[in-house]
Amino acid sequence: MIPVDAARPRQYGPLLGVAQYRPRDGKEGLMPWDMSVCKWGVPADFTDDDALAAVKAADFTKSVFVNTSAKERKTRQAYTYVTVKGYRLCVVGHLHQQPDGSNPGSGNCFIPGWENWDVKTASDVVAVIAKLPDGGTWLDDERYPHPAV
Repeated sequence: MIPVDAARPRQYGPLLGVAQYRPRDGKEGLMPWDMSVCKWGVPADFTDDDALAAVKAADFTKSVFVNTSAKERKTRQAYTYVTVKGYRLCVVGHLHQQPDGSNPGSGNCFIPGWENWDVKTASDVVAVIAKLPDGGTWLDDERYPHPAV
């Protein structure tokens, strides 16, 4: 674990490939944790490979919050937690569907606070999220990394 003020930028990984523009400071470089929201610290030496492993380990049958977009009902999100390197991370699974809930398809999975990274939602995860009822309590700041207890 590293303190909030000592977070390191990302390292190159197979999903990152090239330097990207950082919208916060206008520079080109690797995308770090967004420390303006990751107030409780972040896992040390976290990489895109760790993010991918967290997404693969996420059990969306244990989602703590699930919602369908209110306006067009075409987007669903499910939020669950995994523990990585001593931190509880939220993983969000996202899918797209018809307004009646039919024909669900992949959106993206991501980790709140891990900037400019996502991966296509796997078809088995889409199937799980599509069957979940909306519910739970909005996570607010609980979406961001917290030390695991």
